[in-house]
Order: sequence, then structure tokens, then C-alpha cells
Amino acid sequence: MRDKNSIHTYIHTVRENTNAAYDSGWKIWSDWCLGRGHDPLRSAVPVVASFLAEQSRSKAYSTVNIYRSTLSSVLERVDGLPIGQHPEIVLLMKGIFNRKPPSARYNSTWDVDVVLSYLRSQENASLSLGALAAKLATLLALATLFRASDLAAISKRSIKFSTNRVSFSLTRPRKAQKSGALQSFTLERLGDETLDPVACIKCYISMTESFRKDSNNELLFISSVGLHNPVKSQTISNWIKKVLKDAGIDVEIFSGHSTRGAAASKAVAVGASLDSVLSAGHWASSSTFRKFYHREKDPGPSVAVSVLNPDNNWYSHYLVPAFISSPPNRHIGVAVSGSFFILRLPFIFV
Repeated sequence: MRDKNSIHTYIHTVRENTNAAYDSGWKIWSDWCLGRGHDPLRSAVPVVASFLAEQSRSKAYSTVNIYRSTLSSVLERVDGLPIGQHPEIVLLMKGIFNRKPPSARYNSTWDVDVVLSYLRSQENASLSLGALAAKLATLLALATLFRASDLAAISKRSIKFSTNRVSFSLTRPRKAQKSGALQSFTLERLGDETLDPVACIKCYISMTESFRKDSNNELLFISSVGLHNPVKSQTISNWIKKVLKDAGIDVEIFSGHSTRGAAASKAVAVGASLDSVLSAGHWASSSTFRKFYHREKDPGPSVAVSVLNPDNNWYSHYLVPAFISSPPNRHIGVAVSGSFFILRLPFIFV
């Protein structure tokens, strides 16, 4: 049986964000067990099933599933299987799923060009360090479809500029990467310098150079105040969320993470191949349709070029009237002639 000292070692074999979720899940499981006289280190299937069933009464399926994964990663196997893959637990989770199926976080997306118009009004050199960091994070999130955790892992030391592009890598694997070497990424320079992530990276590195030392020189993004330590993914997400809010996006609905769905939807709408979008977003598959039937005749423009080149017509091409009462500066869709329109696209990524 595993002891208490080894539990956190097992938990820390996963990624940073997953690790935090597993830590939380383990504490909830431990408190639940101790409150009922159970040993949290034992893999009793009926006890685990009772715990998961009780949690499902007040929590979403996805949260309960995290608890299952947490227990699978730290408890001893039962009948040769991780506790979460035991037939009784699998059957229970199917029941929880059917009773409380997860729903998509967003039913619509926002217009990327609204945010680009806002960012275009900002000259890089005239911005404060904090505003420049937020602009760069937003441009990179849109151009690469990175999560905030990916942005926080960009290696400053790996950044290499050439005439028309910049390349860089991450200091850790992306969320869905299970094996293999760390990936390298390339972004092409854009003609509009105010929306060019390459120019923005250059400006940010130049502006932060005087704050760099050995302790904060490994990662690209650092705090704009204090000791200028490397920032966590939540800070970067908050930066992006502020940009969205300042641009007029309703952040009561859309989080900083929503850049992935908005940018991917625009890229597909204006002609980027589905393959290139799936690759950039690190999605394993879109559906059985893509796997067996869908083929791209023309690969089209890259994701970065598709997203960061404003096209005033793309959004309206995919709008349908919804006649919803909503403030005109809230971009669930866009207000047009007194009506409110919702975006309807063939692919909405979350």
C-alpha cells in the first residue's frame, strides 16, 4: 500500500494545472474518508463508488471525473486495474454522465476582428510594460491557439528571429502531448506591425531586458511589477481577459481561454484548413467525419495569417439574426441595426 509521503509524488507526475486539480481532489477525498472513518489510502471499490456518487449530486461530471483520475493516479490497483477503470466505477461514471451530461461552455463566440481593431490602436513602443505584456499574450493566444499554460511555458532562451519570422519552443510539453521531444513553433512576420506578434515579441524582450537576471531569464513572460518573477498561467489568462474586456467583449461570459475557440472558428471560416487548425490547437480529432471522410483540397493560409489579418466581412458572413436584447457593446455576437446577431459556424472549438 502506498504511504502518505508518496501520494504527492504520484500527483506531481502530471502537468502543472492538472497537478493543482489533483491536489484539490485528493484533499476532498481525504476529508470525505476521514469524516466517515475510512482510510483514504485504501482502494475499496464500494467506498470510491460511494464518494463519486455523493460528489455527483452537487458537482459537474467533469469535476467528478477529475476526482476519479486523481484516485486512479495514487491508489493501488484493484484486480490489476487503476481504481477509476474498475468495471463498477466505469458503470457508475456512465450513469453520472447520462444523468448530468456535460454541456459546451459557450454556445457562440466573439468577433476576433473587434479585438484586433482595439489592439491595432496600440503602438507597441508607447505601451506600459503591463499593457504590452497583455497585448503580446493576446496576439500569441490568437495566432497559436495556445492555452495560457502554454504561453507561460514559452522559453525566452529558445526565441530566434530571422528576416521574416520568429521561432521558439516551450519549456514543457503541451497539455495533450504524451511523449516525444518538446515542439518548436514558428510565426511569420505580418505587414501590419501593430498586429504583428513577431514585432511585439521583439519589443517586449527589449522592454524587459533591464529587468532580467538568471532567476527570470528562462521564460518569456515575467511580472510587470515587483521582482519581475516569471508569471503563472492564471496571470496570463487575467491579462488576456482584461484585453477582451477593454475591447468590448463580455467577460462575464467569455474567459481568457475563449481565445482558442474564437481564433479557431475564424481561421476555419476564412479558409485555413481544418488539419492546420487541429494541429495548431493540439486537438487530437474533430470527429469521425474528419477521420474517415473530410479531406482538404487546398491547405489555405496558416492559422496565424488567417486570424491576425482583419477581414471586416468574415464575421457577418456567418451571422444569423437572433433578436436578443443585449447591450450593444457586449460581443456575444454583434449589434446590427437594432437587432442582435449570434455567430453560427460549422466548427466551434472549446
